[in-house]
Amino acid sequence: MPATRLYPKLPYPERRPSFSISFVVVRFSDEYLHNFLPSKCAHDSINQVIMVDNRCNLFFDNLSTAICHGIAQTKHDLIAIVHEDVRLVDGWQSWLEKSLRELEDHDCNWGMLGSVGWKQNGEMLGHWSDPFRYQNSFLVSEQRFGEVERLDEQMLIFHRERMPAFDCQLPGIHHIGRDLSAWLRKNDLKTYVIDAPTIHKYMDARGTLVV
Repeated sequence: MPATRLYPKLPYPERRPSFSISFVVVRFSDEYLHNFLPSKCAHDSINQVIMVDNRCNLFFDNLSTAICHGIAQTKHDLIAIVHEDVRLVDGWQSWLEKSLRELEDHDCNWGMLGSVGWKQNGEMLGHWSDPFRYQNSFLVSEQRFGEVERLDEQMLIFHRERMPAFDCQLPGIHHIGRDLSAWLRKNDLKTYVIDAPTIHKYMDARGTLVV
């Protein structure tokens, strides 16, 4: 019998989001079709979705180059780089907006945001579900955000005015969140995990539920 997997559940939004997001998603496989693409915010007319076609890694030398190709096409101030195997739960954008307003009361000049990250002492912080665990660090916190040293790359959020410099020499998918956080610190900008929950690897490339 398959294990029971837990997922984030958000209340029905009280109102529609008031800001627009440019989503950049690099497509490597059909996981894009079964995870990110069914997310309701991907079909909201206020948003922009840029799918960068890099199926089987045929068209770009590395992930950073593919991401930069997508960023160049964005039109909104808020830019979210999301892995193709991430699903954003119903009500995600309205929930993000509440969390972002609280963060900006504390630090309106934030550098980078994500759903999962690590503090300097190695403690994980965030709100997410993956095939191994479900965690919501904000259930016991008075804040909907927390400063971290680095982020998991499943979701990275930026403001256009404070976009960091991507290192297009990084060979793979990992360490982008660490590298960008270091760049931002050198420029006196902080990295935060924010309460904007993700489901990581909801379905595989064949559309089979990952338990």
